Amino acid sequence: MAARSQSNDSPKQALLLGLLIFLVFGLAFWAPFIYDDVPFISTNPDVIGAWRGWRHFFLHPRYFQEGYEPVSLLLHRVLFLIGGAHPALFRLSNVLLHWAVCVLVLLLFKRLLGPKSPAFWLAALFAIFPSHTENIAVATFKKHILVSFFGLLMLFAHRPWNDEKVPWRRQAACGLFLVLSLFSKENGAVFPAVLAAFSLSLASDWKARLRRDAPLLAGLFGVDLAFVYWRAVVVPRSGAALVGDSPVTHLLTCAKCLVWYMREFFLPVRLCQEHSISPLTLSWSWQLPIVLAVLASLAAFAAWLWRRDRVAFAGLALALLWILPFLNLIPFLNLSLVANRYIYLSMAGALLCAGSLSRPWWDKRIGRFKAVPLACAAVGLAYAALAMNNLAHYSDPLEVWERAACCAPGNPRAHSALAAAYAQAGRYADSERELRAAARIDAGDFNLSVAAALGSLWAQTGRLDRAQFLYASMVRRYPGILPFGALGTGLLAAGRVKEAVVAFRQALLINPRDSFSRLNLGLCYARLGQSRLARIQWTAASADPATKAAADKDLATLSMREGCLVAARRQLQDSLQADSLQIDVIGELADLDAREGRPQAGLARLDDLVRRLRRGQKAAFSAAAGLTSAQLDTAAQAVAAALKQRERFLTKHPRALAAKG
Repeated sequence: MAARSQSNDSPKQALLLGLLIFLVFGLAFWAPFIYDDVPFISTNPDVIGAWRGWRHFFLHPRYFQEGYEPVSLLLHRVLFLIGGAHPALFRLSNVLLHWAVCVLVLLLFKRLLGPKSPAFWLAALFAIFPSHTENIAVATFKKHILVSFFGLLMLFAHRPWNDEKVPWRRQAACGLFLVLSLFSKENGAVFPAVLAAFSLSLASDWKARLRRDAPLLAGLFGVDLAFVYWRAVVVPRSGAALVGDSPVTHLLTCAKCLVWYMREFFLPVRLCQEHSISPLTLSWSWQLPIVLAVLASLAAFAAWLWRRDRVAFAGLALALLWILPFLNLIPFLNLSLVANRYIYLSMAGALLCAGSLSRPWWDKRIGRFKAVPLACAAVGLAYAALAMNNLAHYSDPLEVWERAACCAPGNPRAHSALAAAYAQAGRYADSERELRAAARIDAGDFNLSVAAALGSLWAQTGRLDRAQFLYASMVRRYPGILPFGALGTGLLAAGRVKEAVVAFRQALLINPRDSFSRLNLGLCYARLGQSRLARIQWTAASADPATKAAADKDLATLSMREGCLVAARRQLQDSLQADSLQIDVIGELADLDAREGRPQAGLARLDDLVRRLRRGQKAAFSAAAGLTSAQLDTAAQAVAAALKQRERFLTKHPRALAAKG
């Protein structure tokens, strides 16, 4: 009867979890796009552009290095088709996915801890754990939630807490969920090991269970190996150097990362977008004995749990195995060595372990209240306060990165991101200061992009001589595509077109697929009056979704100059297909309509543009709490530009308004 009552409480408890999540993380709906959201969503042609087919989607997406996540990408495209590029729907998807994961965690706790356990209270702590704010506030970080969701479904398909043989349909479901998790993010590869740990630790006879599950586990690890081949050969990603260029230093630093995460389980207080962690070497330091002592204690604790409490051991295994891909064992599978967002499902394992170890206190009371739920409520209040305080910073990207630079003064990524935020706000002196700070910290390959950004900042603020000197120095020291492309851009901005041609040619000699250099090289040829060469470069740049809109627009300008109006119309339409809100391109099409004797069609085209932009402006002002003043100004300026384009058209073609009647 108690078990049935507990089961009947599950829907109510799931709704309570949802209410709690919305109360704590509801602030996320007003947060603008930030960090990876900009390149992976709002400016990603695979999300906002024309559909290029499944082959392109799986084999040639725009981002296939650190950001190869087809399931997340497909979900973002669907969300964009439903609600456009407004952040609210993307935030809502993160919250709903997190709610789904929390319900699965609740059911897992109930199954493993029993009907009289504080499963709901432990699941509530997981639901509002402060480190989860990054996964909620940044739309692209739903990949961590998606991997967790599919991994938990894999556990429920297998049901390792039962002794009966797993039917083939459920085994096939395990394989499907593993594939979905891998194509959400690569760390899904740990779930066969998680399943093995749960199955063996929860079995009455682990040796018999191993013989029973060996074919399934072999198949799941085979899927992992197939995915490794996929990412190494079919859709390859690059690696990185060992930390400190030494295997010993690299492994010790990985161990230090693990200790950092252990601390976060107990003290999730220092919440920042980026963190600093220095390499750990064998030379004497106070950190070395601490790290080694923690590792030894962790190994002893795991051995003790295996003998005394198998459910707690399963929780510890989940916590550690989930963290394993984020320890940088394989260099730069994750760009940040440590981050709060990486701890996501590990906390569920840690809470499962703690919940099982707290069994002796389940029936203890403090006055009229049970001790464990009361303790969970007290900790939960602290968690909620920390989470809401951290989430509030995401209403302004500048505030996020200022906080990150203070939190991680030794992390160049924090300073360079803050520099970009300052530049967007027009605070160029502050931007230069942060770029110089990033360059002082990292003198390696990362310094190339920092130097390029500094040169771009100098060119933007009129210091062309300094920018050109910096680019030339980069070319001499690093003869690669980045400095040659940056040098060409600087020379082009200074009007030294012939020298820019030489720089862009050198960039293309190193990497013929660099579409941005082709786009700029075509512009150089056009300025030199070499139209045929310009057309060749722009046609090649049009094949890349990242430069298609600009290249087709330039081709249309060239066609109109040569009197080829039919070709110009086709090229302008192709450009609009890649980016549907180009005001000047729509104005050009309207002019073509008028020149062909259909001025009313051109006016209707411009009126449709004004309507769409006004709807976007209205949505922007309705969500003003989540947008910066610069973003609101951009929305207003777009409407003003469209109205000006319409006024210019009517001045040039007054018959259009008369025909419209």
